Amino acid sequence: MTAMANSLSNLVFIIDRNYCQANIRTEDLIPLETLGNKFKAFCFEVWEVDGHSFQELHECFESIDYTNGVPKVVICRL
Repeated sequence: MTAMANSLSNLVFIIDRNYCQANIRTEDLIPLETLGNKFKAFCFEVWEVDGHSFQELHECFESIDYTNGVPKVVICRL
């Protein structure tokens, strides 16, 4: 909420969504999905990409508008 209230458009969270937490699956520990919708509820722009694809990551970061006053999150999935 603070990020949106302060129009931190240059703030980008990068989440390594590999579904692991130490030695247990994250969904077995605490359900996180739908992760993108949780960030959208706080007015973040959300991108979901293949975290192993340099092409997708590059295209994602090239397409981000850092001047629109909205914080961002990039969810890098397996």
